[in-house]
Amino acid sequence: MPNAVITLDADALARLTAMRDALVAARTGMVPERWQLLYAPPLAILERDILPRFPAAVHTQAAERLAQVPPVPAIE
Repeated sequence: MPNAVITLDADALARLTAMRDALVAARTGMVPERWQLLYAPPLAILERDILPRFPAAVHTQAAERLAQVPPVPAIE
């Protein structure tokens, strides 16, 4: 996600949180080496660099909106 422009609003954070949850869930359903190669790096970027930049109040709002976020397509 280099050079990505991400707005610091609750809707964006809810979608990013849904993606993080999907990446974590995909770990249990695939060969560990494949997951590590393809999905561990983007998950690390989300958790280390992107999600912490959102203010705490936005995290609270995003958690309330998470149920309305469209499902993330299957990760294979």
